[in-house]
Amino acid sequence: MKLGNKIAAFGFAISMIFCSSFAITACGGSTAGNVRASIDEYYNKSTGEITIPADQNVQIEFWLQFSNASEKIYMPIIDKFMEENKNIRVKVVSATSSAYLTNLDNQILNYVPDIFYVPDTDFLRFVSNNVLWDYTDYVTEEELDQIWQAGYERYTYNPETKLLAGLADGGRLYGLPKDIGPYAFCVNLTRFEEVYNAAPESSKNGMTLEQAEAKYLDDKNPMSWDDLREIGGILLDGIDALNKGVPENEQKNYWVLSGYEEHAALNSNDASFVSEDGSASRVEEPQFAAAFDFMHELQWGTRTLMAGSNAKSGSSKGYTAFKAGNAIFSWLGAWDCASVWGATTASEYWEYKLKVLPVPYGPGADGKFGTPDDGKSIGYLGGIGYCISARDKTTPIQKAAALKLAKYICYNEDAQRDIMLHGQQVPNLKSMAYEEYLTMTEVTDSDGNKHPLNPSNLSVFVDMLEFSDEDDRVGGAGRYEAKTLGTEWMTAWDSLVSRQKFYEKDMSATALVALYKDTIANWVKTYNAKIGR
Repeated sequence: MKLGNKIAAFGFAISMIFCSSFAITACGGSTAGNVRASIDEYYNKSTGEITIPADQNVQIEFWLQFSNASEKIYMPIIDKFMEENKNIRVKVVSATSSAYLTNLDNQILNYVPDIFYVPDTDFLRFVSNNVLWDYTDYVTEEELDQIWQAGYERYTYNPETKLLAGLADGGRLYGLPKDIGPYAFCVNLTRFEEVYNAAPESSKNGMTLEQAEAKYLDDKNPMSWDDLREIGGILLDGIDALNKGVPENEQKNYWVLSGYEEHAALNSNDASFVSEDGSASRVEEPQFAAAFDFMHELQWGTRTLMAGSNAKSGSSKGYTAFKAGNAIFSWLGAWDCASVWGATTASEYWEYKLKVLPVPYGPGADGKFGTPDDGKSIGYLGGIGYCISARDKTTPIQKAAALKLAKYICYNEDAQRDIMLHGQQVPNLKSMAYEEYLTMTEVTDSDGNKHPLNPSNLSVFVDMLEFSDEDDRVGGAGRYEAKTLGTEWMTAWDSLVSRQKFYEKDMSATALVALYKDTIANWVKTYNAKIGR
């Protein structure tokens, strides 16, 4: 069944797999006798299969954003694809994340690779400029049912309304997900137990360690911000007790928090910079300032739960501290398991016992817990899509080959299993997530050593992907930067926060909003005008 029926400078590291000695019929953008052929010649709309005839050889250029670790994982998958499809050659051009988009932006007016990564935060500006090819009629309902809706619907767009829109709302599909990346709260259980046991009984409110873990570390029932403040205070008492009477140079340099994730603070307090469709600012809503004041309080409140120079979780200092065992709570993405498991470098294996947690939730607009507008536990879901060029230079046979490659990495069980076992992501395939990812009990590091699964409760990552706005208390949402045509408003906000030294002194978020509200309103107005809405 067709998906259509469901709808009512550069810094580049270059790795090239060149056309081999066979006769190339589609290398460098030309084909022999097939320039005007439709992709339908190669695609079976009933089964979703793409067949490139054995006598028609094709090369496609694939641009990727890679780290050294991920390159070790994905390049063998691409090599295997070519081994199984000997008349398709893939020329790979890879770059670090900092160089990738810069190079793509520099080239976009004159050149678009046949298939390339598009981060979800940049999808809208690419698709609204007619750069991306429409997958809609070339992916079946059955194929989409196999993968996470939260993964593929971030690459759906309605060209008539010029809005990001789901398939049921007239959206068209312009990419397949490389992954969908849940970013969750995390506790170092080893350190939590040490510090909690050291805390004086007077601060524990009569709770044993087991009772405290049941109350604060439940992976199905998230903490509120008040709960985090409460357990944070107990843990601070525990850290003080561990260091009492100990020479300064021998004291435990422990933190309660490595930092706080901005998307989690906003999403879980029903706040955002912009509306769901990106057409209006939301910064003047009270829950927006409250989320930033909460983060400020964690850093500069009466009792500091995290280091003063480390308000945001993106700080390398915070992650390093957590990895070293010096922070009790931090943030963990599904992709971080690659490091935790030592899957790409065995020596990186983490000895600490970790547990993934839903992100703490806020009180909502009224500032009171226990009322109907309380927030939900919503962490952010990152993602990158496989997108195909809509330009004529990418011929129908190249589009067919690019589609075949995108489907291979997205759907092939061996490929998805290999990526999963390397700790890179929750599998795109829902069946594999339920039947294999959630039943894992051990992992293998890059030297072949087996270790117990850590964290043992990967289910929180899956809970975030299954999120339903109706009843779920634990879920995930895309980044608010993905909702607008550009992100200049975010650059302006970060600059304002830095200039006002919000994370260094007593400055309220309400005061920041007053200084900022016109800036974001003007940018949103500019984007709306460019899109024509």
